[in-house]
Amino acid sequence: MNRKINWIYFFVLLVFFLLVVWKQHAVLKERNQMVLSAVSEWEEKGKPVIVREIKKEKISVYIKITASKISDRVLEAYVSKDLRSQLKIGQDVIFETKKKKFKGSISMIDNEISIDEGMYKIQVSFEESIDFEGWAIVDVCINVLNDVICVPDEIVNKEREKSFVWKVDNGKAVRQDIFVGDRGGYGMVVTQGLNEGDLVIIEGVSILIEGDKVNILRTESKQETNND
Repeated sequence: MNRKINWIYFFVLLVFFLLVVWKQHAVLKERNQMVLSAVSEWEEKGKPVIVREIKKEKISVYIKITASKISDRVLEAYVSKDLRSQLKIGQDVIFETKKKKFKGSISMIDNEISIDEGMYKIQVSFEESIDFEGWAIVDVCINVLNDVICVPDEIVNKEREKSFVWKVDNGKAVRQDIFVGDRGGYGMVVTQGLNEGDLVIIEGVSILIEGDKVNILRTESKQETNND
């Protein structure tokens, strides 16, 4: 009886082993077919990439300031001497909640330092009532960059102290050295290396080699990229 049970166990284990081997073989075969299919498609159409067309633009540079609410439409904050020198009456201010974006401007800047705070008091007035209590983080526009070329931080690579991006030139991937000027939450301003109309690659660079034929799947605008 024991011998019969042992044979049954052996048969079950053998079937299980064969099923595992068959499954592994099927998975590997499918993967190989997928890889071969991808390579074949790349050879025919080029490696898939998503690009953005370079355009000169106007960029507002913002800094964050902590402010408190003193009335339904007015916030108050204290800033350092260095920051005060960058502020002017009328500069744009934005305050965002989960539900809404409020727009305002700087309405008052003290000329004298506050003895209690050791900083300069400013006030920000908004176009409509602000529904919050306590403290808030607001974005204050301190500068406007006109007619600049700007790219996202994440597409800029560095090698041996040089910065570069990938772009498409005559249907092929080209590594383009760039010089970077100002940078911030808006990205990096490129002072040399890119021109209006250039197509920079924003997705798909990890599979690229210099001179590769590329297949442009989509050309995105800056607004589309920022929304992702």
